[in-house]
Amino acid sequence: GHPVPLLIGLDQENGGVNSLFDEIYIRQYPSAMGIAASGSKELAFEVAKATAEELTACGINLIMGPCLDVLTNARNQPLGVRTTGDDPQEVSDFGIAFMKGYKEGGCSTMGKHFTSYGNLEFLGSALDVPIITESLEQLSLSALIPFKNAINQGLDAMMVEDVQCHQLD
Repeated sequence: GHPVPLLIGLDQENGGVNSLFDEIYIRQYPSAMGIAASGSKELAFEVAKATAEELTACGINLIMGPCLDVLTNARNQPLGVRTTGDDPQEVSDFGIAFMKGYKEGGCSTMGKHFTSYGNLEFLGSALDVPIITESLEQLSLSALIPFKNAINQGLDAMMVEDVQCHQLD
């Protein structure tokens, strides 16, 4: 009954990242890359909508998604099939379809992982903070496109990754 309800968020990307799991009552959907492999943005919208409807039925009103990472560096990635691929426009188109589905299903959206896990270099041990080695100009031509487009289409929030930006010589 409070005029400003609590914001309750959850990571529910489908595929391998599901914070809410029940073999009987919670549907399990393919990963973002699996859905993108179908080529259907309508399918992405419908899966996202169904996911959000299940979350809202559980009292959750913020989904930590869509994943807007462009997979430009396939080595040492924490992403795998969590992203829709390596083409910035395709990632953008599918990300917006997911975002609109989440919203239609009743959840606010949080795009992630700004500036993109897809271009990280892990230069030391697995315990080191990863580094972005691309320039701002390079990022704006690839990794930042899905974030910019999602913001323009009504993305509610942004998850910022924990990396260092560093230009290597």
